[in-house]
Amino acid sequence: MIYQTPPLTTDDETVLAEIHEMRRALALVLRAPRPWRGGLRRTMLARAIRGSNSIEGYVVTEDDAAAALDNEEPLSADEQTFAEIRGYRQALGYVLQMAGDAHFVFDTSGLRGTTAASTKAPTPVLCRT
Repeated sequence: MIYQTPPLTTDDETVLAEIHEMRRALALVLRAPRPWRGGLRRTMLARAIRGSNSIEGYVVTEDDAAAALDNEEPLSADEQTFAEIRGYRQALGYVLQMAGDAHFVFDTSGLRGTTAASTKAPTPVLCRT
């Protein structure tokens, strides 16, 4: 080696011990949670999509709701119903993504843009406010 590391002094070791203790104490607070991408999460999202849309009259099977999550074709839902389910999935994904943004402001213009972008209609879609 060109340069040799100098030996640690008692003060150096004390500071290093304090740093290690702080890192240990703050590890749970500072560690960012990883997104859970397991089967249970997928099933729960599919059930949320299915339940929320059934209130509006769009009833699909859990398999069709899961297909909407995976960007796959439906097994039994008709085209219109599946388009509604897919739109809800996109809106839900948008809300979940934006929930962590400190600068996000919820207003009707964001909903209108999301709704219009999720349809194949050439004109904006009216939504309830």
